[in-house]
Order: sequence, then C-alpha cells, then structure tokens
Amino acid sequence: MKLGVINHHLKVFLKFVQFSLMTKMAFRFDFFFGYLIDIGWLVFTLIFFKIFYLNVDSIVGWNYSQILILLGVYWIYQSLLYGLVVIYNLRRLPKRIWTGELDLYLVKPINSQFFVSLKEIWSPIFLNLIPAVWFIYLGLNGLGYQPSLVNLLVFVISALSGILIVYAICFMVVSLAFFVDKVDNLPYLPLAVIDYLVAYPIDIFKGKVKLILTWIIPLAFVCSFPVRILLGQLSLVYGLYSVLLALVFVYFSSLFWQYALRFYFSASS
Repeated sequence: MKLGVINHHLKVFLKFVQFSLMTKMAFRFDFFFGYLIDIGWLVFTLIFFKIFYLNVDSIVGWNYSQILILLGVYWIYQSLLYGLVVIYNLRRLPKRIWTGELDLYLVKPINSQFFVSLKEIWSPIFLNLIPAVWFIYLGLNGLGYQPSLVNLLVFVISALSGILIVYAICFMVVSLAFFVDKVDNLPYLPLAVIDYLVAYPIDIFKGKVKLILTWIIPLAFVCSFPVRILLGQLSLVYGLYSVLLALVFVYFSSLFWQYALRFYFSASS
C-alpha cells in the first residue's frame, strides 16, 4: 500500500474519531453512564479474582499480580476492539448486507473493508483504558518488577497485533452474512467464544488444544503472550511472530471480503 493511501486512510480515521466524540458528548449523561456500567463489570471481575486468590496462591503458575496484568491487557483488548470495530460496525454489518445498505459503503472512494469496520466508533469505552493501565501498573508493582523499554515496546506491538488477529477472525465470520440468510447472532458467536478464551491464561489449556490456540487460531497472542513478554518470561521473537500472524490474518480477511462481495446483491439489483 502506498504511503499516500495510508495517509489518506489515517486522515479519514481521525475524522471518524472526531465525529464520534462530538456525537457522544452531545449526550453526556449517556456517555458517562455507559462508562460507569463498564467500570462496574471491571470491579466485579476484580472482586471475583480477589476472592478466588484467597484460597489459592496461583492458577497454572499465574499468581494474583500476574492475573492483574492479564486483566489489564484483556480490558485494553476489549476497549479497542469493541470501541473501534465491534459495537457499531461488525454487529451491524450483516443487516447492512441483507438490506442493501452496504451500497452506500461500496461507492465511497476508500477501501470498503476499512470503511465498514471503522465508520462509527463507540468512544466512551476508551475510558476503560485508564483502569486497564492502572491494573498493569498494580500487577508490576506487586511483582516488584520493572520491564525494560524493549520489553515494553514489544509488549505494546504484540498486544495490538493480537487485537488485529481477533478482528480478522471476527470479520471473516461476520462476512459469512453474504452466504447465509439472516442469522441474527452471527456477529456475537465468535466474540462470545474468543472473549472467554483470552480472558484466562493460555496455560489452562493442554495438549492439542493449547497448540491450536497458539499457532492455528492464535488467541494466545491476544493477552497471555503479551503479558509474558512484558514480564520477560517469553522470548522477544514472539513479538515478531505476533506481527506476522496479524498480517497474515488481516490479509486473508481482505481476500475473503473481496471474494464474498461477488455474492452481494445490492438494493438496486
């Protein structure tokens, strides 16, 4: 992709963010009330693990401080994925396909996958990044560990790559709406499974299941591996693996999208 094209898409994305903030702040009560609900779920999850660790010292080798870091990374993943692409975009994509509304997205002079994935942004959820980073800080402080700048950088890269992997998987599943007739739960099925799998340490899985979740459907790269990279428990080369996997999955999601568009019947056809 040419630099000019990337720059154009970046400018469009920033406009999406700006418009989202303007729209949401017009209804400030809804903005902050939605944030308080998210914080409530975060506190509930924290209390759950706090009670759990009153009876055990570790879960498959993960102590409470490490789980705090995992929770922080998980909430970063949820905030960015849901806020950017899920709530307003992927969840509504099947309806746009079935009703022919997708026509309005395909005629724009911009990459259609980019447009349908990022057009509307749920910005209130980004406030969850604050307690998420705080959890990571508390976990590192509890371990008495200070990661190096290199580990911190590779951690950020791997965490973002993990989000792209999940996005690509969900986008391909939702794109099945071109081939099936009004399966309303289509956008929710992959997310329900993935959110459950990445919220806990990958080490709870054994044998072939762990192998599949590491290299075939690489959900280990979403939360667990970034945490281990941050803590210096995993080679930094896994950061490179995460980038390569993200590029492969996003590439295949683009190919599948282009293929699926061949089966689209527009509102005018």
